[in-house]
Amino acid sequence: MPEAVARKYKPRFYAVVVTIPADPGPTLPPGKADGGSFTVVNVPFVATRMTSAIVGDNQLAAFVPITAIIQDGQYAIEFRTDQHNFQSEPIMAAAFHGNPGGFIDFPCPVELAPKVAVSIRVMNLITRQDALRVQVVFHGIEPLLGPIAT
Repeated sequence: MPEAVARKYKPRFYAVVVTIPADPGPTLPPGKADGGSFTVVNVPFVATRMTSAIVGDNQLAAFVPITAIIQDGQYAIEFRTDQHNFQSEPIMAAAFHGNPGGFIDFPCPVELAPKVAVSIRVMNLITRQDALRVQVVFHGIEPLLGPIAT
């Protein structure tokens, strides 16, 4: 980051963990979704990157022999505010990031006003043996001057 910019801004991260519970039965089917949100503090936030990762064990369907920590990318993510929908439809994590558990640099910075709520929705895309927990993180900057961000 150029020195002039570094003197005016500081890094800021917002993270949300979304848990999609398994059905009353033993599996989590494709298409089931859940969400979470975060609220921007009292200064503007400029998002430049979004990352996501599966948290904990990722137990795929019984016919898949892998039952360990694996970033399969088989979930879709969407994010929006009350004023803006940033996508035409949820985007598969592997397509969004180019690789499972990777990241996307936004094509242009996404400015979010102070105190705006950002909703995140995660949809499972494959049969799993248990719940799916995904952490979604927005990376960016906020002004260094102004009210203290909490």
